[in-house]
Amino acid sequence: MNSPIILDSSAWSQQRTARSTIRVQFNLMPTVKRSLIAPGLLAFAACCCSGQVVDLPIDREVRLEISRSAHRVTLYRGDRVIRSYPVAVGRAGWETPEGNFHVYQKVRDPIWEHPLTREVFRSGERGNELGHYWIGFWSDGNIAIGFHGTPHPETVGKALSHGCVRMFAKDIGELFGQVSIGTLVSVVPWSAAILPRGRDFLFLFRFLLS
Repeated sequence: MNSPIILDSSAWSQQRTARSTIRVQFNLMPTVKRSLIAPGLLAFAACCCSGQVVDLPIDREVRLEISRSAHRVTLYRGDRVIRSYPVAVGRAGWETPEGNFHVYQKVRDPIWEHPLTREVFRSGERGNELGHYWIGFWSDGNIAIGFHGTPHPETVGKALSHGCVRMFAKDIGELFGQVSIGTLVSVVPWSAAILPRGRDFLFLFRFLLS
């Protein structure tokens, strides 16, 4: 059984051990407002977790696009839309960063430790904010952002996270099996996509928010 991550009050550096333990640097006393983490909400330093690290052979045709205004992530193979899922993105002041990134980490059944109380929650336990899957795609060495499940499904489809991308349990499980380490993740303010819905097609227009 993997040990949970223990966070120091100063910082941890990111590393991966043979037991697939991941440590992500986290400072409990920064001067910006991100120093405070509301109980029950996953903070921007989300991947304070350990679990089974998983990878698949990379399919370079597969890519993800997150629309911050539409609150959706779209899975593409080349230029063809495969699936689209509702997501929760970062709230005002805690926005999910825009740009092109790559999946750098996949963990099944992550163990999460609350960054303030240090209480440890195993996968499936009430209080584990990650759910059963973690897909990391952004880190600056201090904080990390990725896709994960959530015990707060009512937040999906809204801008209510602290930067991470929350998904319904079924959706994140499906997405987990579709991406690999190295899969491109693009975060954009808006998008336009034709999404297959059975025999119908739904054309979605996404406009840049001023």
